Amino acid sequence: MKGSRIFAGSAVALLALVALGCLGTSHPAAAQHYEGCYVNGQQVPDSECQGGGGGGGYTGGSGGCNVICQGLRNLIWGSPGPSPAQSARNRSNALHEQATKLYYQGNYPAALDLYHQAMDADPSNDGAAGDYWALKAKMDRDAGNLDLALSDIQRAVPHAAAGYTGYNDIQREIEQAIAARQADAKVQFAKGQQDLLNQIHPVGNASFALQPGDIGEAQTDHGGLRVLHAADLNPRSIDKPEDKGKKDAGPTTLKVLNQTAAYVTVSVDGGYGCNTAGGTTCTIPVTKGHHQLRAVRADTGAAFSEAVDVPAGGYTWPLSGN
Repeated sequence: MKGSRIFAGSAVALLALVALGCLGTSHPAAAQHYEGCYVNGQQVPDSECQGGGGGGGYTGGSGGCNVICQGLRNLIWGSPGPSPAQSARNRSNALHEQATKLYYQGNYPAALDLYHQAMDADPSNDGAAGDYWALKAKMDRDAGNLDLALSDIQRAVPHAAAGYTGYNDIQREIEQAIAARQADAKVQFAKGQQDLLNQIHPVGNASFALQPGDIGEAQTDHGGLRVLHAADLNPRSIDKPEDKGKKDAGPTTLKVLNQTAAYVTVSVDGGYGCNTAGGTTCTIPVTKGHHQLRAVRADTGAAFSEAVDVPAGGYTWPLSGN
């Protein structure tokens, strides 16, 4: 029993000496004697000693610190915690990971919100920023907002990791979709112009030879296209009325002045006359004399009606209202 007590006392004393040695090297004064990190007699990067590998350690003055010593020192003095910047990145990465799981589950709105939180937690986290703008681009594209989607993905591209081209591929796809939309708009415009030309027929007893160039266009810009709002009919040839006995039944024109904010379809004597958008005009070839006019708003279906006597010099029919 006496031998056991002696052994225990020796162990405690040895442990105390090791602890004192570690505490001594951790004191700020000891740092002034730091000579470097050594493993097996060779100096190596400090990170190997800080990580506790290879039996190396800090040496200075008459003291030293190996793996066991470093552990005791951390136990007594406490290991340093992460820096504020590292804490912010850790939180941002955690939010980013949660957002990505929601993305693959198809919960895009919730994923977008968490990606945004990850950006707020650490604005320098390129992964979170890139995925946020890429997902927003997808959602805007799915909603049909191609122009906004293009703006989104352009903001994602600078955050791409080296060698990653996914954002560039998405940008190219959106640009192609926009180009296809513009091409389709041009086709639809041309088709609408031709359809309108096909619907035009002479009013009264006048006859006309119309060409596609006789249909005027309003100068309203819409996505880079000149959109047909009104048909200004320019007769190429006007025959005299069949009824030679009616001296007053010569050709003339009816000008419709659309002062409303709506698209309006005008008819004369029950036949198609012209279409005119709000704030534009259209001209209809008619014969001199009495005509029944009717105009219908495209937005509300409200109708304007008027019976007029069109003189030889023509007549202007104003349409007013909101």
